[in-house]
Amino acid sequence: MDFENKETVIKKLLILGALAAFVVIGWGVYDSRLEASKVEMANELHEFSSTKITDFKAGKIQGNDLVSQFEGMLKNSSTPEVGISAGLEIYQGLYEKKEYELSARVLGLIEESVKDSVSLQLILPRLAVTFEELGNYKKAADYLEKNLTLKSSGLEDKTYFDLGRIYLKLGKKDQAKSSLDYVVEKSKDQELIKLAKFFLGKI
Repeated sequence: MDFENKETVIKKLLILGALAAFVVIGWGVYDSRLEASKVEMANELHEFSSTKITDFKAGKIQGNDLVSQFEGMLKNSSTPEVGISAGLEIYQGLYEKKEYELSARVLGLIEESVKDSVSLQLILPRLAVTFEELGNYKKAADYLEKNLTLKSSGLEDKTYFDLGRIYLKLGKKDQAKSSLDYVVEKSKDQELIKLAKFFLGKI
């Protein structure tokens, strides 16, 4: 390899090295901005929940307005996943006032914005409870079944117990029995086992 070829190779390596450095630095800047955006959004949501939810509970604003404002904040954010805490607080306030349709809407909004199984395990059982209150047992069962598909799904025995109850309401006696049998055989919660046996007695 002559001197000119060597020089050309060195230049190419330097260019590649500069590009790699640019990518690393660029990603670092992007990552920092993303984290800053998450912190900013979290602060905004904290302020929102501490004021608007208080106003809602005091009857100063309507549930529809509360949910619409929350939805707007999520849509305008590049990091809507940080809204889970405020979303759950809003859900709880609505649920306590028996505004179940709005409760389900809020949970649906935060379900769309999260991907990790831990967060979904906080959302899916609440969706099941809310749709049970609305009398939509099919959707309640769907969310409980979805919860069981998550990796490291927590409180499986409670989920199977709730599924057993819901299946009974849907008239699915075989599935109800299977779910409740799971509780009796696998659970260590004696109270839950007692309740499961009670519902098994209805089959």
